[in-house]
Amino acid sequence: MILSRISGIESAKRKVVRAREHLQALELCAAGYTGNETNLVVDESEGAKKLRFPNDPPSDIAIVAGEIVYQLRSALEHLAFELVKSNPTNVALPKEWERDCHFPLCLKVPTQGNPPVAMNLPLPFNFFRKTLPEITPEAFAIVERLQPYNGGNGPAQLGCIEKLANIDKHHHFHVVVTQAYQTEHVRSRIIDSEMIHRLQDGAEIKPTLHDPAELQDAVYVQRGITGTFISFDEGALPQELADLSIDDVLGVCIEAVDRIVIPKFEGLLG
Repeated sequence: MILSRISGIESAKRKVVRAREHLQALELCAAGYTGNETNLVVDESEGAKKLRFPNDPPSDIAIVAGEIVYQLRSALEHLAFELVKSNPTNVALPKEWERDCHFPLCLKVPTQGNPPVAMNLPLPFNFFRKTLPEITPEAFAIVERLQPYNGGNGPAQLGCIEKLANIDKHHHFHVVVTQAYQTEHVRSRIIDSEMIHRLQDGAEIKPTLHDPAELQDAVYVQRGITGTFISFDEGALPQELADLSIDDVLGVCIEAVDRIVIPKFEGLLG
């Protein structure tokens, strides 16, 4: 039996489904690790208390994360290939166009001239002609608006996918790190305040998070170390992603492809 070729839209959707399945497996693996109370200890060293995680996160976390990113990047490539193959302009496509066809993701605004100067946005029509030949101005405008250098919901997540894909494909497994939160809840006649401080492995646990003056008349003080989670530890990613668990980061990337990119290509391809 020969499997008939399905459309790029359908294959992209199936890859998103597979990415969600991988995400569920990642969440289960992470929960098994972070839910282990023996994996968090307080080490008193040189008079200071430090957070220690005696066990590293399972290596499967990084492997499955790479599989999620692969499915998402591949879904984008299938959409790009389908767009060019549909040949909406009815102009003959370049010879061996399949070799260069892919979904462009520019992390920075392209430059021109010497010395190089950032180009004006939006980029001029047909800037992606080598990778997306003979697409319509409407299709170009959609692809250009999705470029990571634009920022915002959609482009930001595609930029994250591109960075993670490059790391996993060309460099190494994604580096992940375990983190937790130091919390302190204080109530007095003056304040009712809860402060949270994020800690990585080996970080010093502060004696208090509030100003000492705020604690003088306190009638209630509760402190703890909670919320253990696994995050990416990659310098290529924006610093704000360090505050998010790896499954949260990958979850929003999946949603961006599923809820933003695919519907736009469905509108183009009918």
